[in-house]
Amino acid sequence: MAGEVDVPYLGSIPLDPRIGKSCDAGISFLDEYPDSPATRAYLDIIKEIKKQVTH
Repeated sequence: MAGEVDVPYLGSIPLDPRIGKSCDAGISFLDEYPDSPATRAYLDIIKEIKKQVTH
């Protein structure tokens, strides 16, 4: 889909029901579940965004 609208693909985040629960509770999912595959995916996407905005 990203290629169809000519924007870079940043990655995907695996589904984790704790993401929604963290949002509802107002707590950081990344801080609360640092070992989650979803946290790793978020951090990889953040890293990719940083690379894109510094070029």
